[in-house]
Amino acid sequence: LADHCRKIDVNFDDYEEWFGKSREQFIDILRYAQQRHISIIPELDVPAHSRAARWAMQPMLDNPVMATREMPRPDFRDNVIAVMQEETYVFIDQVITDIQAMYEEAGCALPYLNIGGDEVPEGILTEEEQQSFCNRMLAILQRHGLQPAGWEEISAFCPAASQPLCLNWHNGPEHLQAL
Repeated sequence: LADHCRKIDVNFDDYEEWFGKSREQFIDILRYAQQRHISIIPELDVPAHSRAARWAMQPMLDNPVMATREMPRPDFRDNVIAVMQEETYVFIDQVITDIQAMYEEAGCALPYLNIGGDEVPEGILTEEEQQSFCNRMLAILQRHGLQPAGWEEISAFCPAASQPLCLNWHNGPEHLQAL
């Protein structure tokens, strides 16, 4: 991501300020956690919470159809990646490949990858698009030998046979019962 941003002439004076940790620092964190028997499950919070990826990868992850849909919170319209564009899945596949490489270099297992799946603004994706996205993500994860994890919203779209690790963030008993 940082390399792409540099290509589009974005000035990053402090890499860590923008991106948190360098690749080397993340590998060190993985090793530190492993020594203490702590597992780190990375999260690609998609299809929502994707404003930074869309900003960095424009126009690749943009979808003009989504821009025309009615929705209760139009300020979140640019927060969802274009789930019907092939480029989106090429991008996600590359990110997963890069994450796996860091885990391998650190000598750590990576059984799960959290795809997020939460807080997709109502009206921005059709049910068919949401289902298609989940199916594509499951296929990518399977190809990488990973089990899916995500916030409880994925339980509506991921088939039980895929055995997703559903994580609760609403903290209410009505949401736990839905799982």
